[in-house]
Amino acid sequence: MRDFIASTLVVAFAATLIGAQSPIVRNAEQVGFVDMSSGFAPLGVGGYRTAGKRYALVCRNAGGLDVVDTTDPTAPTVVANVPGGFRRVVTHVQYAIATTDNGPTAVIDMTDPVNPAIVATIGVGAHSLQVDGTRLYLCRQARGMLVYDLTTPTAPNAVGVLARVVHACNPEGNILYVHGQGEPPTEIFDATNPAQLVSLGGINTGKHSSDLYLAPGGKRILCTCDDFSGGHLQFWDVATPASPVLVGRYQTDASIAIHDIDVKGAYVYVCYYKDQFRVVDVSDVTNPREVAAWDTNPANIGPDHSDMFQTYPFHDAVYMTQMGPTPLGPKVGLHVIDFFPAFGAGAPGTGSVVPTIRWSFGPPSPGNTEFALRLRDARPGSVALLAIGASRAQWGARALPTTLGDFGAPNVTLHVSPDALIPVGVDAQGEARVALPVPAGIRGLQRLYAQWIVLDPGAPNATGIAASEAGELLVY
Repeated sequence: MRDFIASTLVVAFAATLIGAQSPIVRNAEQVGFVDMSSGFAPLGVGGYRTAGKRYALVCRNAGGLDVVDTTDPTAPTVVANVPGGFRRVVTHVQYAIATTDNGPTAVIDMTDPVNPAIVATIGVGAHSLQVDGTRLYLCRQARGMLVYDLTTPTAPNAVGVLARVVHACNPEGNILYVHGQGEPPTEIFDATNPAQLVSLGGINTGKHSSDLYLAPGGKRILCTCDDFSGGHLQFWDVATPASPVLVGRYQTDASIAIHDIDVKGAYVYVCYYKDQFRVVDVSDVTNPREVAAWDTNPANIGPDHSDMFQTYPFHDAVYMTQMGPTPLGPKVGLHVIDFFPAFGAGAPGTGSVVPTIRWSFGPPSPGNTEFALRLRDARPGSVALLAIGASRAQWGARALPTTLGDFGAPNVTLHVSPDALIPVGVDAQGEARVALPVPAGIRGLQRLYAQWIVLDPGAPNATGIAASEAGELLVY
């Protein structure tokens, strides 16, 4: 209790020091939140989907595993709890597998998410875990790593062991990337036979965790992060495991640490402790580019390992767990974040309200048959045009961005080439949606751009046009 009071006073005092400083929010919006400030703080988070509904799985240490219905991301609701001690969770077919350092590890049947049931246990625990295909990897720090076969998930079978410090790992088929914390460094193994892992090489600096980016052309880029002061992302070409090549890096504040990363498409979703949530475009790993941020502790007040624990991109939302209060956002719990890579400025319509563009079920990855672009905050009952183009620099002979003064709307800026215009009606809530399923067969990296144009008689120009900001669609 004394420690809790002290930390609360530190946060309150820090808030007075930073005064009117505002959170850093860019292309990210908190659309939902579950308060978990009472009881045990949230740690690891995963996602599960069934029967058209979506759930966040939130580890609360000795408080068990909370199942949160996020089908409506604006109203996330805890619908079940699995008793136990859990700090990390992954999913495998209809099962969640949750663990904590001292174990046990539980296999939980999620067929009915409102009534989850533990159907098997493994008598040991882990600091972190990964699943790939039918293999489960339990990373046990100084106690090494255990590998289990999940062909029959209700009866996990031990098939391998690695006797070295394993803080985290990243499996990809028969290649396994293993990380110590500090030392030993990253080591790359051939895991064809999990009972006899064969070292192929590695990286001679200590790392915490990683994820793999499969770049266009099939090149393997290992994205590593550091869990200590000065932590940053590094991008390694691991085509030759015996001699990985550093090809890029990204860092925010040199004094802080990263706890977790997750790669989806060509984006790295970064969970800093104190710099919180960042999204980095790594389509060019030699020049990584931050495209989104959500940070309620811009002054980086507090201990190195405070604030956030894990960020997890899942379907149409990003889940983020906050384990401790921050000066500008003292909310401990599950954040549901809407990320969209917007750019440019929109133009107001009726009531000086600027329409907004967002995606659903994004990013537009190959095979994402549910991908759609949404319009919000438009004039109810109006007509909108979704402009989609291949350029944000040129529209015929005209450079972009350009105003629509020629069309009687000098206050409206067009940011994308309107190579395609899709008309749609705006509903009574001021919203519209265009489904744009992405075929699974798309190969390589493509960039498209989109912007909504709204035919709004109440807009402050002669033609009656409002517009949203624009957005980048990185199809990969």
